[in-house]
Amino acid sequence: MKHRPKVYITHNIPQKGVDTLLKACNVAIWDGNQAVPRGELVKMVQGVDAIWCRAVDEIDKELLDSAGPNLKVVGTISENLSHIDVDECNRRGIKIATPPKISMEAVVDLTIAILLKATSSDSSTRSVTEVTDANQNHLVFQGKTLGIVGLGKVGHAVAKRLSHMGVSRIVYHDISKIPSAEDISAEYCPIEQVLEESDILCLSCKPDTQNARNLFNKDSFKRMKNSAILIDASRGRSINYTDLYEALRTGEINAAGLDVREQGHISFKAPLEGLSNCHFFPYQEVNHTWDNRSQTSGVLAHDILTLLTNA
Repeated sequence: MKHRPKVYITHNIPQKGVDTLLKACNVAIWDGNQAVPRGELVKMVQGVDAIWCRAVDEIDKELLDSAGPNLKVVGTISENLSHIDVDECNRRGIKIATPPKISMEAVVDLTIAILLKATSSDSSTRSVTEVTDANQNHLVFQGKTLGIVGLGKVGHAVAKRLSHMGVSRIVYHDISKIPSAEDISAEYCPIEQVLEESDILCLSCKPDTQNARNLFNKDSFKRMKNSAILIDASRGRSINYTDLYEALRTGEINAAGLDVREQGHISFKAPLEGLSNCHFFPYQEVNHTWDNRSQTSGVLAHDILTLLTNA
């Protein structure tokens, strides 16, 4: 009988991905809302040929040792590979499968949309697409100061888009001055000044940068304007969510929009969802363009199968 590779999946995935793998593999899936406990994960990967994980799962030397020599593929639903010891995988000849990347334009579109929703007077009853369609051609941010923390491609594109929507001043902070900032007339400032002067604060630093972890906490929120809106387009990990909840609940800042697609379930999401001034990037609910989890799971499953076949 032909050997059927064993695949362990660390979270619930759309049925399309499961069905694709079941054509040629034996599949085990962690059936829980929380991340697989570390001890359980180390035990369950023993002897598997492939692991399908997400950003909360640490794929390090210990886990690879536990999986053993049969492990040929690590597939991740995350665009960011900081949770995987890529060098160790390469040393062992283990292939890494990743999903199709969400385009920068899509991230920028959603950043603007969630900002418009956060500033809309009746945002609780209007969808992101409705808010965008109603406001995209108006100078809704006239006279406002935009702050950018991490002026990469996304931050630059967001700043350029908002400059056409009325933003009168752009300040930014990064590890050092960015030459392209001159294209958008952005002024380099210390992080404290960016916090204190921004009406809209967009966080777009790289999520795998160590000094970006918990960059925004209670001390940061105290420096911000009470009327400020915080938009996190950095895929999470840069905000202390407990501190953010208190800042939003007490009115220390006005509103927030969060992109947590890299983190799966975050422990403080439920309390934040209960606040009318906190919004999450709607990757799964805006329309069929964003609700592509099934298609993505099918692509990733196919790639894992291909890599197993060619191993």
